[in-house]
Amino acid sequence: MMYYLAGPYTGNEEKNLNLINHVTIKLMQNGYKIFSPISHGAMILRDGDSKFLKEQGGTYHNWEALNFTILDKACDAMIVIQTDDQRTANSKGTTREILFAKSINKTIYWVNENGEFLSQEKSQELTGSYEPEEAEFPRL
Repeated sequence: MMYYLAGPYTGNEEKNLNLINHVTIKLMQNGYKIFSPISHGAMILRDGDSKFLKEQGGTYHNWEALNFTILDKACDAMIVIQTDDQRTANSKGTTREILFAKSINKTIYWVNENGEFLSQEKSQELTGSYEPEEAEFPRL
């Protein structure tokens, strides 16, 4: 199975990227196949032609269609990082990813900041807090 890893990024990019990469590595060490859109996108933005990328891909919405396509077509389920503070709950991008995953009936799992899976009850509680809304998503 391939898993799409979601978590906060904007607001404290360096801290959040370190968290995402830490959790990605932990999950991969435990045998999970992970696609981490933040790890992928942040490295491209850091190392690529910054003028072009800032014009074409410097914001979440510019990456959203690609990320949603990968979630829909290549990933079997989603894993969301639950932060100890409210970064995940306050992340607009993560919220949209969760709502999109729910709209295409992907299973959503939650992990803590050490990449440890939360109980099924806690996962259902967290997933339920993102009620589907009339959200428009980019074409895939």
